[in-house]
Amino acid sequence: MKSWERFSDMVTVAEEAGQERARQLVREGRMPTLYLYYKATDGGKDGALTMFDDSDTVPEGWTLATSEGLRCNLSYGEYWSWIRARALTLPILGDC
Repeated sequence: MKSWERFSDMVTVAEEAGQERARQLVREGRMPTLYLYYKATDGGKDGALTMFDDSDTVPEGWTLATSEGLRCNLSYGEYWSWIRARALTLPILGDC
């Protein structure tokens, strides 16, 4: 798989995680503010992307990608582009 395909897949995983977390928070009556986190490459293997709400406890190993939060002013359809734009320079692609 080409590097741009792997990158796109990682963005899609983060997008889906963010959308699901936002839906869950809205069902609870809360307004989500999601932040992009990443795991850097490890031993040549690809890293990862995900989204956490500002109220979540972030598991060890995840690094905040940007202090800019994704708020409810974006539609779910805009998540992918928002994540992609902020993930382009992150060290998440390994040597695969």
